[in-house]
Amino acid sequence: MEVMKCFYPIRYEGKKIRKVTKLCVEDGTSVKSGQVLLVLEPVK
Repeated sequence: MEVMKCFYPIRYEGKKIRKVTKLCVEDGTSVKSGQVLLVLEPVK
């Protein structure tokens, strides 16, 4: 994730393997604290 030219990693610290199934915001869109950015689902 980029914030004012600073790049921040997004980490998943869960126990089960998940995959990203949906991106909930468009590239370049401003987001607010607590806003859903992506949807994760279990990997079978």
